[in-house]
Amino acid sequence: MKSTSASDTTAERSAERNVAAPAIASAVASAAPTPHRGRLEWPLLLRWLREDGWINAEDAARVSARFKAGASSLHALVRLGAAGLQRSGSG
Repeated sequence: MKSTSASDTTAERSAERNVAAPAIASAVASAAPTPHRGRLEWPLLLRWLREDGWINAEDAARVSARFKAGASSLHALVRLGAAGLQRSGSG
């Protein structure tokens, strides 16, 4: 019967992690969304907030109607920051 030392067990665990790491990395990479390229516009940011559950549909519709009413020279993040949005479910 072969005895296993602590270093043998550690080496085996290390080898198992090294084999599993590429599989995990490729699964994470395939699940990651394509990075956005270009300007950040308020409709895109509003859609992301809605999709991620940060705001509800009513708030998204209210802000969308308000922003469509007129153009602004403010950056999209500044406009959204001033829109009075609250995280969905936070009251």
